Amino acid sequence: MKYVIASLALFANSQASAAGAIDFSFGATPPFSHFYDQTTDGFGKARYMATQADGKIVFATAGAASIAGKGVLIRLNANGTRDWSFGQNGRVVLSYATGASETTTNAVAVAGDGALVVLSTAKACAPLPALRTCVTLERLGKDGQRGPYTSTIHGEAIAEHGVDLVIEPNGDVVTVGAGDFSPSSDWVVRRWRFNGTTWQALLTSRIDFTASGVSRPDHPTAIARVGTGKLLICGWTLFDAQEDLDFAVAQLKPDLTLDTSFSNDGKLTVAVDLPGSNRMDACESIATDATGRIWVGGTAQGENGYDNSVVAAYTTTGTQVFRKVHPIAGFGSALTELLPTRDGTVLFAGSMFSSTGTAAIVGRFLSNGDIDSTFGGNGLVSFNRTPFVPGALPFDWGSFARWQVSGGRTRVVVAGRQLHFSGDEAWGVFRTEVFP
Repeated sequence: MKYVIASLALFANSQASAAGAIDFSFGATPPFSHFYDQTTDGFGKARYMATQADGKIVFATAGAASIAGKGVLIRLNANGTRDWSFGQNGRVVLSYATGASETTTNAVAVAGDGALVVLSTAKACAPLPALRTCVTLERLGKDGQRGPYTSTIHGEAIAEHGVDLVIEPNGDVVTVGAGDFSPSSDWVVRRWRFNGTTWQALLTSRIDFTASGVSRPDHPTAIARVGTGKLLICGWTLFDAQEDLDFAVAQLKPDLTLDTSFSNDGKLTVAVDLPGSNRMDACESIATDATGRIWVGGTAQGENGYDNSVVAAYTTTGTQVFRKVHPIAGFGSALTELLPTRDGTVLFAGSMFSSTGTAAIVGRFLSNGDIDSTFGGNGLVSFNRTPFVPGALPFDWGSFARWQVSGGRTRVVVAGRQLHFSGDEAWGVFRTEVFP
């Protein structure tokens, strides 16, 4: 499969030093680097990314070709080119499952000492029965060196899937995932501590958003730490049997119990329920701004099935400050990441959909949730590429965004994916200027 690079749709200032400008010095094929499934290098679409202190970018990806069914870590240099010194031959292959079962690497973060902490989900994890799925946490050296620093845990759930993690100042790791407690599924939160040789699971909490005796699924998507040591988690909950999904938010104390100072019981559900929709609302990102307000962002399905970006802010007690819906483009949009800035605004990343295709986007919210029209062009940086199939529409999504501090500048690195009509997916990385 040949990847064709032709046009860029950029609605941004041409000066690379301006906030909201694409950085044309970034990438193996500036202004981006791209990868695709079924390569001989053996990795597929990106699932998560983290930036290191020197600006290098680590990706958790899915294995492909000869290592399909395994997790893979790769790393880019700060300038977006591939770092072949990482791991062995430029990659680290992770497998915690027996036989032909699957390992999915879901998240990676950088510890205070530079080590990489990786959260994965393993199917058929021995010695459990073949249908069981468990959560695995591994600690690697900053350059991908592996050691005997892996722990696998399985609680009372039939299956547990790791989703996201946060590293605390004392080195503890808090993970969140979905546990299958058939017929329902709940959020499972765990606190881990590394003792120099192994991981210990110190605390576990199970969060259920549905009424007592009602069996419906809840699924987390993101976790963040508040400066006070409390933890924020967002995701979605199934409100009724008619596929009515609502935003779900929880605030936990450091001991992983629900913080009842937030929304009375520590939990908050938000039903956007746009007119003409089938009420499919899901939170994708959560963060706190410079004033301590809690921001949540995600997607709400609107009329004709089109998605809309949703952003809302709440006080520390769970009182809503505002909620804004942003279609952004004619066929809607999807918000996937929130990044608070040092000047009190909040950057966002995601995708917009129009009659001319789909583009990855970066924008900036003002303190009232409106889009800042001075950022980029018309308030957005938009990025897409020529599709695989000549004459077809481009389909690019912005899936992840992280801060990158390198060369005295603060930028945002965005990773997204592109759909190939054969069913394969490519993914790429580009960079946007934010602060000089």
